[in-house]
Amino acid sequence: MRILVAEDNKDSQNLIKLHLEKEGYEVITADDGQEALEIFQRGDFRLIVTDWIMPKMGGVELCQKIRESSSDGYVYVILLTAKEEKKDLVQAMAQGADDYITKPYDRGELIARIRAGQRIVMLEQELSNKNRELATTNERMEKDLIAARELQQSFLPKKAPSVPGVSFSWFYEPCERVGGDTFSFFSINEEHVLFYVADVSGHGVPAAMLSVTLSRIMHPDPRLGGILAEQGKTQNAYQVLPPVKVAELLNRRFPMDSDVGQYFTLLYGTLHLPSQVLKVVQAGHPYLLFLEKNGETHFHVTPGFPIGMFDEPNYKEETIQLSEGDSFFLYSDGVIDAENHDALAFGNEGLAKAVENQQDKSITETTEKILKSVLNFCEEKPIDDDMTLVGISICG
Repeated sequence: MRILVAEDNKDSQNLIKLHLEKEGYEVITADDGQEALEIFQRGDFRLIVTDWIMPKMGGVELCQKIRESSSDGYVYVILLTAKEEKKDLVQAMAQGADDYITKPYDRGELIARIRAGQRIVMLEQELSNKNRELATTNERMEKDLIAARELQQSFLPKKAPSVPGVSFSWFYEPCERVGGDTFSFFSINEEHVLFYVADVSGHGVPAAMLSVTLSRIMHPDPRLGGILAEQGKTQNAYQVLPPVKVAELLNRRFPMDSDVGQYFTLLYGTLHLPSQVLKVVQAGHPYLLFLEKNGETHFHVTPGFPIGMFDEPNYKEETIQLSEGDSFFLYSDGVIDAENHDALAFGNEGLAKAVENQQDKSITETTEKILKSVLNFCEEKPIDDDMTLVGISICG
């Protein structure tokens, strides 16, 4: 290790140099603080021994200048001093000195203090190296998370399907870079609209990996690995799978991992356009919210266990007759569980209130009002769960 020694007394300077070189250190000397500062700025020094009183610049001022410099690593400074007043030593430490030795010094004490400083410098360098490695790793992970977010969002709807008499609107907000919510809606065979919202337990990458898998298979085209429909007699003909069959298929395919306890909730439905009949299955997911054309609101409750929890969950399929002007909303529990600073949840009551008097509004205006209501309720408190809402309206 290189050590910079600043001492205006030549005899003392040479003696210090001799002691340290015998211990294997490389020693560079300066006759005053100004010269020492210039040498320090040109070289790479991590340990400095300096006299307190010197011409041009004293040791305390040298400490201050070193601390003000843009050194890449920590510099350990030991003051040599004849001062013994406590207030003087406190001043020196406040200006950046790490240790001091009172003159006349003992050789053994000098070497011991130098070695203690060397250990601190080496520990600081090791910590700095680990921090750089950690920063590099974090940067790489951040890039990976951004790529994962882009992949995940590539499976989400970018625009609503063009379906005569049906309007769609939605919002999606993950609480982290990637989330466990996923959703979509599809128009197939000119008669059916399919839609779902799924919410994977947990957050972050593990939840996102499962949600991406779900996004790939919750698709109507069996040629692309989708499970929502079966191939018909012709190439572009599809037979829609009943919602309860979809839930049962998912339950067999995704049994809950007992080690991590991962599962997901699901609300999946089909809308038959000619009859305006809605069929839904609810697997542990929050209830459907209906806004009828007369302005009345109600939740449709269909009990069901989350996907993967039990081998035979006995899912039930509900049939609901809609009318022109009706709207309904699917959402994840991040919407109703959103809390304000008093730890009160937005709840089903808040959601129902948000759609009051919205029967004459577009589905887009209504979903925007719901989002605004949630955010206002939370009073700028950060969300701690993914929030998804999908609105579908029969508009004639």
